Amino acid sequence: MRSIWSFIGLIHRHWIAALAGWLSFLAWALGAFWWDWSPSIIFIAVTVVAYCYATYRVWREEYAKRLDLEERLKPKIKVFLEGNGIHERQISLGQQTIAAYGLSKWAQISVQSATECRLEGCEVVVTKVAKIDAGQETILLDEAALCKWSDDQDNLTRFDIPAGTSKRANLLMRRADLPQSPRLEFLNAKIDTAAITNTPGTYRIDVVVSAKDPVPPVRRSFILEWGLAFQDMSLTELAQ
Repeated sequence: MRSIWSFIGLIHRHWIAALAGWLSFLAWALGAFWWDWSPSIIFIAVTVVAYCYATYRVWREEYAKRLDLEERLKPKIKVFLEGNGIHERQISLGQQTIAAYGLSKWAQISVQSATECRLEGCEVVVTKVAKIDAGQETILLDEAALCKWSDDQDNLTRFDIPAGTSKRANLLMRRADLPQSPRLEFLNAKIDTAAITNTPGTYRIDVVVSAKDPVPPVRRSFILEWGLAFQDMSLTELAQ
């Protein structure tokens, strides 16, 4: 009952606004001077038209709210870089950190839901790895490979990501004690790892981030650069 009275109140508010608006004034002017209608006919016509318009306005506002709610509850994938995409941490073995090995740097992309709905079965697939030299690309990856997720000891390929949180996927890791031997963080990748780990330079990495249907996949491209020094490492996203 409360919702009914609220609905009637909304119609009444828009109806009064329509009666006092410029459309009502125009209808009175046309009825009186152009069509030569009597005041009673003009009043009835304006009242009915204003009421119909008010009902339409209420429906349009409620329909827009429904579309907005459906959009917010529809799962969508957001892929981005946290900061510069390079994260530094202490080297660990399982849950135990190993201070003797020093620090490690990780090139990581972040994934989260762009709406208020969780992402189920999310995975990151690397579709292309190419070395860029003098503007030319040399393809290094023979076929698609799965990225490892951050802090995942079980090498799970799919993760559920709750709304409002993000999860990082690893691209490459390098250690402070072995700065010239970075490690690719791909699962079952058919790639010449020596072409990357022994060759500092600029690399293009294309990824596809997907989740269970009906979430549309997201494609992104990144430029990864690393040099001889441990600190010399960067990750940037290419413009779409």
